[in-house]
Amino acid sequence: MNFLKSRPLRLARGLSIAVALIAFLLKLDIAAHTVGSADAQFFHGFSEAILRVGPFHIYGTRLRRGLPVYNHPPLTGLVLLLLGHLARHGVAFTTLIRIPPCFGDLCSAVVVFELTRRRQRLPTALGCSVALSASPVLVCVSAYHGNTDSLCVMFALVSVLLLADLGSPVWAGVAAALAISVKLPPVVALPLLLVGAFRIGPGAARRFLAGLLATLAVLWGPALVLEPRGLLRNVLEYQGGGDRQWGLLQAGRWLGVPRPVLDFLYGSGHLPVVALVMAFGAVLAWKRPKELPVVTGLTLSALLFLSTASGVQYLAWAAPAMLVVGLWPGLWYNVLGGSLLVLIYTRWSGGFPWYRVHVTRWSDGELFLGLLTWAVLGLAIGYGAWQVWQSDDVTLPQPRPDELGTGQPRVSIRSTARRAPSASSTPQ
Repeated sequence: MNFLKSRPLRLARGLSIAVALIAFLLKLDIAAHTVGSADAQFFHGFSEAILRVGPFHIYGTRLRRGLPVYNHPPLTGLVLLLLGHLARHGVAFTTLIRIPPCFGDLCSAVVVFELTRRRQRLPTALGCSVALSASPVLVCVSAYHGNTDSLCVMFALVSVLLLADLGSPVWAGVAAALAISVKLPPVVALPLLLVGAFRIGPGAARRFLAGLLATLAVLWGPALVLEPRGLLRNVLEYQGGGDRQWGLLQAGRWLGVPRPVLDFLYGSGHLPVVALVMAFGAVLAWKRPKELPVVTGLTLSALLFLSTASGVQYLAWAAPAMLVVGLWPGLWYNVLGGSLLVLIYTRWSGGFPWYRVHVTRWSDGELFLGLLTWAVLGLAIGYGAWQVWQSDDVTLPQPRPDELGTGQPRVSIRSTARRAPSASSTPQ
């Protein structure tokens, strides 16, 4: 009977991985035959500087003319160092820089399947994974644009999977540290992950913190010692892209909000926004710890919704996150956001086939579609948060001792609440 029950799970998991692999190969083909955005070329310039001065002194180095400020955390610098050495063997750097985010999308598809199949019906979980693999948002950002946004989100989702479902708080802390060492947006998930670990037990919280802090010390420690001012100025105080064409600021402009207010939101006002998003996730995690993956998805998406910075690549934050929240919210967001990016990149690239991006301001039609995408995202976050708040209050279960090391799935959070008469049931 167990074999018969587990057969659909193995089939769905295999389909999820197969579709993710096909999408990964197609994205690699796009990366190999296009130049992409200026970001991919900027990364090439950063890599050359890192090869010259190292991944930590880069924060205090004057870069060559034409390069923007180097605002990436230390793990990205180590990746650029490796890719710079590989590029010396004849592979185009603009192709190499897009391989890690494409691989991150592959991993995210598998992680989303594992997170959702424990909480929703198996066909729904498979649909979420396939939708992520086929997401036009991630195709545009990971395979064509060339930035690390989807990679940092992947590590955040891995962290919540390890903590909530696999009973590995130490490795969850390591994954959380890797997420914010690629790019800073997942920092909004740290409070909710710590709250979720504490709701499992104080020991789990200590182990999570140990993994987090040890990894941060290894990755950030050298830069903090060697170039503290540059790291603070270029990375920790970075405000994001300043075009103000997305979301809150664009809506405020259309509604006639005074310019000083918009300037404040983009400037020092972005810190209270980040704090608000952190509090939103932490409160939901404390109230409904069994919904930790959904809360993580909502929090990452809320950061995009309230973001006072503009950058087309930022739309990748919510692409996998909303599919953890649910299939339909994820589909609506990915279809609308993907349509927006396809329109923008097609115009920026001078039509099909895409090859190289020449950035200009968004057109009126693109601004309207962007506002529609933003509004739908906000509605989906609100509805998802309401569902989480109304759900049954069941604490996160500890993994059973007889499951540790067996390779079997851990106790299902949602299925335990709905179906199981005792903590001995396992998810199918």
